[in-house]
Amino acid sequence: MHNRPPFIFVFDLPYYVSRTRMQHIVKHIPRKDVKWIGQLLSQLSEQQIKDAFRAGGFTPQQVDGYTRKVRGRIAELNRL
Repeated sequence: MHNRPPFIFVFDLPYYVSRTRMQHIVKHIPRKDVKWIGQLLSQLSEQQIKDAFRAGGFTPQQVDGYTRKVRGRIAELNRL
């Protein structure tokens, strides 16, 4: 998860520092936790994922694309 904001935000130093520190929250996550969330997310149906994006106001093309991407990421988690 790359979260460092563009350098121009250095002029809003508190925001820049807080966003930069967020990069560290996804490091050193125990493998068992990753597997757990992968198993949990794999219980979502394709329709549930699509409904979430549709509710967010995304276009049908975006819904399909994001759904494929999320399904791929869930599969990656479960391959660990």
